[in-house]
Amino acid sequence: LSWRKSLGDGNSLAVTGYYRDRRDITDWVRRPYEPGVTLDSIVNAGNQAEKGIEMSLVTRPARWWNSTLNGSVFQYDFTAKCPVCTDRDGIYYTINWLNTFSVAKETKLQLDTHVVGPKILTQGREKSYVYWDLAARQNLAKGKVTISVVAHDVFHTARYYNVRETAGLRSITNVKPRYPNIVASISYNFN
Repeated sequence: LSWRKSLGDGNSLAVTGYYRDRRDITDWVRRPYEPGVTLDSIVNAGNQAEKGIEMSLVTRPARWWNSTLNGSVFQYDFTAKCPVCTDRDGIYYTINWLNTFSVAKETKLQLDTHVVGPKILTQGREKSYVYWDLAARQNLAKGKVTISVVAHDVFHTARYYNVRETAGLRSITNVKPRYPNIVASISYNFN
C-alpha cells in the first residue's frame, strides 16, 4: 500500500506499507565438520514474514544538489525448519541518504550514507554498521563516453560482525576493511 505526494520543483515524498511472506527460504548454514573446520551449505532454512514501512524523500536543496533519503523499518519473523537454524524475530531498519552534486556541466560527485541496522541470520545475528560511498562521474564526447570512479566505504567505518550459533559451534565473523574498494569504469553509449 503506497502513498506519494509531489512537493513541487522535483521534490516528492513516498510512503509504502508492506507485508511479505516467504516459504522455504534458502540460506547458507554453517555446521561443525571436524575440529577447526566448518562446512557451509545451502538449505531450505525455514519461513519468513516481514511487515514494515518504507519512506523515500526526494529533494533539490539547491540547483546543483539533488538529495534522496530512503528509510525502512520492519518487523522480521523467521521460523526455522532446518535443525541447525533457530527461530528469530525483531525490529530492524535501514537508512540511505544519497547526495548528488553537479560541480560542472558534465561532472557530478555523489556522496552516499548507508546505515545498515542489525540483521537476523538463520543461525544468529549481525550487528549494525554505517558506511559512506564517494563517486565521481565525467561525461565526454557529448555524453557518449562516461568515466566513473567509485570508492566504497571511503571512511573505513563498515564493521561486519556476526555470530552464528548451533549445537557444537559458535562462529564469529569480524571484518573491518582496511582500504576502500575502488572501482573505475569507462563506458561508451552507441545510441
